[in-house]
Amino acid sequence: MAEPNDPQSVNYVNGSDIQSDAAKSASDFASGPLGSLFQSIYNYNSIQYPADLNSVGKGHAIVFEISQPKSKSIQDVIDYSVKTATEVGTAVRNKVKELNAMTDAQSEAALTQLGTDVKNGVTSLLNGNAFGTTAAELMSVQKELKAVVSLYMPDSLSFQYAADYNEETIMGAASSLPGILGKVPGFVQSVMNNPAAKLALNKMGYAFNPQSQVLFQGIDFRTFEMSFTFSPKSSREAEQVQKIIKLFRSYAAPTIVTGAAGFFYTPPGVFNLSFRKDGRVNPNINKLTDCVLQNVTVNYAPNGWSSYKDGQPTQTTMDLSFKETVLVDRAKIEQGY
Repeated sequence: MAEPNDPQSVNYVNGSDIQSDAAKSASDFASGPLGSLFQSIYNYNSIQYPADLNSVGKGHAIVFEISQPKSKSIQDVIDYSVKTATEVGTAVRNKVKELNAMTDAQSEAALTQLGTDVKNGVTSLLNGNAFGTTAAELMSVQKELKAVVSLYMPDSLSFQYAADYNEETIMGAASSLPGILGKVPGFVQSVMNNPAAKLALNKMGYAFNPQSQVLFQGIDFRTFEMSFTFSPKSSREAEQVQKIIKLFRSYAAPTIVTGAAGFFYTPPGVFNLSFRKDGRVNPNINKLTDCVLQNVTVNYAPNGWSSYKDGQPTQTTMDLSFKETVLVDRAKIEQGY
């Protein structure tokens, strides 16, 4: 049986609430003053904070759908690895036998054909023609919805959009190309590679111009941060706050697979966030792709330690740092991401 504060004690699969014994006992609060904690205004079976979320901030909220990527059994992974290794080994041995029986000209042609086969196989894979699977399907991960948490809109919500640029010099680029370096004047080469020559040139009133260029390299995955302050009005509501915090902490962490001598993890959870106003998606804030939770910081005494009689803190802060798992280009931004 799950412990009362175990994040697994409240499970959500395909939008339906599967309650453990602990969750059933928690559901007894549904008819009390904290009933709205268990009755989402967004038609989800979810936990929310504060209890009157539907009236705080004119109905603004963030909804976190927390999913767990599905993993095959370790035995399936081992069986697949052994099968694949065996098939590859057999194919290599057969190819070696074929090559040993060929003349030099025949083996050269066979190797050329092998290269063509590999190229066609990769092309077929990317086009979705191999194994009946597309590249997108190979990169996708099946997920199982585990929990839905609705929280108030924080006071601060910042997104970071970053692109990578590198600086390159014309002379540096020329020196990397065969046959080009010999065409660069010897004087320029000596100055470019000799600090003493640069110093002497500077004393004569000149400085070497490396003719730098900024080259675009790519874009980064977007990151964003948010902070929440929980000030529960009672010890019972404080318990729900701890349950929410434990959900985030739990699904930010992986699980060590004990059945494989600890050599494998099952990955942490995946978070899908939506910004809501009066139960509907707010179109005035950009949408998000699936995210991973990179960092969770919890402070149980933000203004000095204070607790209820049972030891529950009267105020707790939680800082979350997320990173999206899909690169957002211009086309996605035009779609509202």
